[in-house]
Amino acid sequence: MEDAKLRLEEIERLMARRRKKRLSPRRRWIRNIVLFLVGMMIPSVIFSGARMQCYRVKGEAMRPRLRTGDVVIASKTRYSTKSLPALGTVVLLTRPSDPEGEDTLFVKRVVARPGDDLEAKDGKLLRNGRLTDEPFIREALMYDWDPGPCPEGHVMVLGDNRNESQDSHNWDRSDSGGASSEYIPADDLIGQVVFAIWPPQRAGRVKSE
Repeated sequence: MEDAKLRLEEIERLMARRRKKRLSPRRRWIRNIVLFLVGMMIPSVIFSGARMQCYRVKGEAMRPRLRTGDVVIASKTRYSTKSLPALGTVVLLTRPSDPEGEDTLFVKRVVARPGDDLEAKDGKLLRNGRLTDEPFIREALMYDWDPGPCPEGHVMVLGDNRNESQDSHNWDRSDSGGASSEYIPADDLIGQVVFAIWPPQRAGRVKSE
């Protein structure tokens, strides 16, 4: 009987130790976030090294998917006139920002490829006369736009937050001394935005729609 009592006490001590080792909800949350971020960074280390790079989003042009302060990973790609991103691809691009030659980076979505004829009318975006299916945009368009067909070797890009985005609809040849245009040449495209890694609640793949 005494031996049974001692064994029971020993079991209770072991269970008490296990309870003490359990992480609090806050510590479990921190641990899970760290593991998640490490897991998200592994592909960039294994597969491409310098080809994958982190960028911090500035501005609200890609809401609701991306917001100011979000950290994304872009796969740096050398696009050409014969190899342009597909429609819906979220790309990183550069545009001249001032006469000193400094460039500003933008995150936008490809909405037209060579030969595509876009038109923004009555709050909707038409491509080649057909209504586009864009569940990712924040709200209906509040402007009309008819730029004409996209030329060879170029794409056209818009932010998902269409009405508060600097993009193809308001970049024209008068910007930056005539160097800028609503048509984006392949040389201006840096790569595809593939992952969002911060903050945790919006982390995950950045889908091409």
